[in-house]
Amino acid sequence: KMLGGDLSRQITRMRSGILNIKAEVEAAIDFSTEDLTFESKEQLIKKTEGLMQSIQEILVKAEATDRLSSGFRIALIGLPNAGKSSLLNAMLGWDRAIVSDEPGTTRDTLHEEFMIDGVIMKLVDTAGIRETEHAIEGEGVRRSQEEIKRSSIVIFIIDGSEMLTPELDLGNARHIIKVVNKIDKLHEAHLNLDSDWIRISCKTKAGLEDLKNAIRNIIFENPLSRDGLLLEERHRYNLNQIHASLKNAISLWKENALDEIVAIEIDRALDYAGSITGKITNEDVLGRIFSLFCVGK
Repeated sequence: KMLGGDLSRQITRMRSGILNIKAEVEAAIDFSTEDLTFESKEQLIKKTEGLMQSIQEILVKAEATDRLSSGFRIALIGLPNAGKSSLLNAMLGWDRAIVSDEPGTTRDTLHEEFMIDGVIMKLVDTAGIRETEHAIEGEGVRRSQEEIKRSSIVIFIIDGSEMLTPELDLGNARHIIKVVNKIDKLHEAHLNLDSDWIRISCKTKAGLEDLKNAIRNIIFENPLSRDGLLLEERHRYNLNQIHASLKNAISLWKENALDEIVAIEIDRALDYAGSITGKITNEDVLGRIFSLFCVGK
């Protein structure tokens, strides 16, 4: 299967870079007695680190694209009755969750999808997190914690009509948006909340656009996510293997290993690169040695 244009160019550059390093190492082994200037170990390490960096960028870019195409997961987290279900319904525009005044009604996680700027959002309404005696709710709380780990964004929602601001363990969250709900009947304790809290009312729909903008800012904070790369699973696997081999080569150089030993790792990297770009032959390596050193023909 053909690689996309941008990806193809990046992979071709990477292949050429590995071939150059292979040529340097092989030339140092085969022509050590000739009067040639070889790159120092430090220079080769620097070049190899540069290649590893470019592989990492391809992988990060591909991951961002995956998220854009498969959807960003957003978890609604908060105490029972903070208004998570109401917020889910307000964002979707129709009643999906059971909205009740009795805390602890959502015992399971509810999933819904909506779109912002053409990007799918997977909105997950979790059971309210709190210590509980009820086994069934305890399971819901455990699922909420799992959801915090899985989601790209956590919306932490508190009940603005209540006096207390609960402390919840959101330690594993990647991005947190803090929301105070029920501002139509705001308790005076919340009048001076920090500016990083978004004030909303699910009832009057006030502040919902601010919340959407906060989500937008997170989704598109990474410029790569606007300029995506689609990567097949096997290409991803090969790139990870190339990265690992180059890392091993650097470790070997730093341990002053023989060039012949380092060459084994570079060969592995070339093999995996060949799985993406088409096989890299001995002729390719000799050709590169000749072009770099004008020897070998």
